[in-house]
Amino acid sequence: MATKKIIQKKKPMPPMKQVSKKTAYDVKEASNPKLTTSARKNYADNAEAAMKQMKPKGPAAKMKKC
Repeated sequence: MATKKIIQKKKPMPPMKQVSKKTAYDVKEASNPKLTTSARKNYADNAEAAMKQMKPKGPAAKMKKC
């Protein structure tokens, strides 16, 4: 009797912003438990600032605010 593998389809991920390597590194280091709390906070602050500076791309970026 052959066993069947149950393959679950992965749910599609929502589109994410493309982050730079520097920002990705900051996010990674912000969760590194080997670092001090203040160092992790600095990495998290840097990553947050970089994410806020990212401008949206596509049709929504071309719309003017009233």
